Amino acid sequence: GLICHAANTMAEAFEQMNRYAKLVMDTGIDNAAQRFKLTPEGENVWIEDCRPNPNMFPELTETTFSRFIGDFDRYIGGPRPFKALHITHPQPTHAQTYNDLFCVPVTFGAGKNALLADKSWLAISFADQNRYTFGVLSKHAEALMKKLTLSNTLRGHIEQMLLKVLHTGDVSMEQVADLMGVSRATLFRRLKSEGINFEQLLDELRRTMALHYLEGGKATVNEVAYLIGYSEASSFSRAFKRWTGKAPSKYK
Repeated sequence: GLICHAANTMAEAFEQMNRYAKLVMDTGIDNAAQRFKLTPEGENVWIEDCRPNPNMFPELTETTFSRFIGDFDRYIGGPRPFKALHITHPQPTHAQTYNDLFCVPVTFGAGKNALLADKSWLAISFADQNRYTFGVLSKHAEALMKKLTLSNTLRGHIEQMLLKVLHTGDVSMEQVADLMGVSRATLFRRLKSEGINFEQLLDELRRTMALHYLEGGKATVNEVAYLIGYSEASSFSRAFKRWTGKAPSKYK
C-alpha cells in the first residue's frame, strides 16, 4: 500500500501492485503471470482479476474491487471514473445491494471478474508522493520476492521440510523423501538434476538458522545447538567455527 501511494500516477501504482501482489496473497497464479491486467476498450479500460479459478472465494472478488472503488473515494476524491463491474459468480438474492455499494451497474455470471474505468483513471496522480519511501520499500519488496521465488524451488521446498524436523537431529534424505511423498531414489535424481547436494544443503541451512537464532539474541548457545539438530554443544561449536571462524559464544 505504501509503495503504491508513493507512486507518481495510478498507472505506476497499478504496476507496483501487480509486481508485488504475490507477497500479499497466494492465488495460484504462476510465478511468470500477473494477478491483474488492463484491457483497453475505446475510451475505457477493463481492470481484470486473473485468478486461475475466478469463482473460488467470491468474497475475494468483492473485496478486491471494493478496494479499487473505496480507495479512490478515500484518497483521491472527486467524480468516480468507474462505470461497470463484471462478476463471474451467479447472481445472489441480494443483488441490489451490490449496485448500492459499488455505485456502478453490476453484471453477474460474466465471463471475467473486471471493473470498467475511464482511461483518465490511469493518469490520476497522488497528492503526496514520497519517492524516498518508494525507493526504500521497493528495495525491501524485491528482496522478499526473491525469497518467495526461492521458496517455490525444489531447494526451498526441501528446506521447508527440513525446518519441521531439524531440531530432532535425525535428519536424512530418506526422511525428507518420506515427508515429500517420494522415494529416496526419486529425490536423489531430482536433487542431482538441479545440482544440489543434500548434505551441503543441510549444512548451509543449519548455518543460516544458527546465525538467525544467535543474532536474535533470544537463545543460548546450547539452545541454538538443539534447535538446529546437534545433540552436543561441542559438536555445534566445531561446526560454527568452521562456518564463521569464530566460536558461537564470541559471535553472540
